[in-house]
Amino acid sequence: MRALLAMLEDLDSGLDEAFAVVKGRMAAQNTGRSSSGHVGAKVSGAGEIVSVEYDERWLAFAHAFNVSRETSEAIHDGLRQVTPTDPDSLLAGTTLGRLQRLAKDPTALAEYLRERG
Repeated sequence: MRALLAMLEDLDSGLDEAFAVVKGRMAAQNTGRSSSGHVGAKVSGAGEIVSVEYDERWLAFAHAFNVSRETSEAIHDGLRQVTPTDPDSLLAGTTLGRLQRLAKDPTALAEYLRERG
């Protein structure tokens, strides 16, 4: 029972740790640039566009097609920098990640419970 209680305590602290990781990743901002550098875009860790900035001198004479293309390039560059959010990458190196691996390996789980009991 002590081992199971210790495991539940690890799970509880692991959830707090995982929520902090997710919150940090979502708050992160990545700045993308167009290939010519005339457009910059900030994208949140959740993949939301935060802002788009233009070189005003270039914008005054740029064709609408080029404005659209470079805006798209900058946004895509920002999105490429967003840290992947699949569950395995989110949990990598965390207590929940370790517990997840234990759940898939009965021998390792038995050893963990033996150490904690």
